[in-house]
Order: sequence, then structure tokens, then C-alpha cells
Amino acid sequence: MVKAVVFDMDGMLIFEDERFSKKFSREHRVKPKDVSEFFEKEFDHCLEGRKDLKSEVEPYLKKWGVSMSSDELLDYWFSISIIDSDIADVIRSVKRKNRLKIVLCTNNEKHRVSYLEKKFDFKSMFDFVLRADHVGAQKPERRVYERLLKEIALPAGEIAFFDDSKDHVKAAKEVGMKAFLFKDKAQLVAELRSLGIDV
Repeated sequence: MVKAVVFDMDGMLIFEDERFSKKFSREHRVKPKDVSEFFEKEFDHCLEGRKDLKSEVEPYLKKWGVSMSSDELLDYWFSISIIDSDIADVIRSVKRKNRLKIVLCTNNEKHRVSYLEKKFDFKSMFDFVLRADHVGAQKPERRVYERLLKEIALPAGEIAFFDDSKDHVKAAKEVGMKAFLFKDKAQLVAELRSLGIDV
């Protein structure tokens, strides 16, 4: 019997109306390769908590010639995110109708997740959030799944895991979770019901 459900964030629940790097390059007339440099050199360190996103982006603002503070840039960046209200409604319904632990597991860092938690009321959907910087690693690294098992405190076979990445789903299966590749709302609802979960 499933006693916990883990959901992914980007590509499943949260999307960008336009990719940040593309929008930022166009609106602020910064060369795409200059924006890409930050993501190629610094971003993974920020995601995994080895560096702080706010402080790491500061020198790039000067390099890009953009008159923004790091706080203003992050607000601009994070505000692009939109929520799939249909998927959010499914998650809230699962949380309301079942006695399950509902978890968000995301390859994101503290600043973006904190912004989105407040904007989209994650507390109404999730019992807790596991971020990449909590673990110092990103899915599909095994450490993430081991940390999930520790935090949820249930056997892997009692945990359902949904993600839009085949690699992430494969890694969840390897630790014994009931893992499913997310496609759309109809498929998500069908898979949840197949597990005996009321939606």
C-alpha cells in the first residue's frame, strides 16, 4: 500500500512562460552566450548549495551591464514561473482526500523554491519539500533518493514517485519506489487511482 507520494516541480507542476535566459537576453540586450556562461560555470554549484545564487549572480550583472540588484534579478527571473493549476488541483485533492505524506522533490535551490512556495502556496499541497541544496546533489544521483527515504521514513515500496525525467524515474525504481514517468493530467490521475489513491 502506498503511504507517500513524491512529485517533481519543473516540467510537471511549474513552467516558465518563456525560458529565463532567452527572455533576459532579449529584453536586456545581453548576448545569449554571456548569459549561458553563468549557467555553465556557477549554476550547478548554487543548485547543490555549495554557493549562494544571490551572491554568485552579482558579478555577472556588472559584466552584463545591467543596472539591477541581485534581488531584482531573482525577482525578475522567478516571476516568469507559472503553475499548472490542473496539476496543482490534483495534488491538493490527493492531500485532502487521503492520509498520505505528500512531498515535493526538486533539483532547485533555496531562493527560487522559497519564492515559488509563497507565490503558489506550496503548503496547501506538500507536507515538505526536498531541494537539491538540502542534499548537495541533484536527481538522478542516488543520494537524493536515499535522503527521500530517510525524510519520509517509510519503506521504498510504500512510496509513489512522479517525475517528467526518465532518468529520475529509473533512479527511483532502482531504490525500490513505485515510480512513474509523468506525461499529463489524465495519465497522472489514472496512475494515482491504480495505486488505490482517491483523487
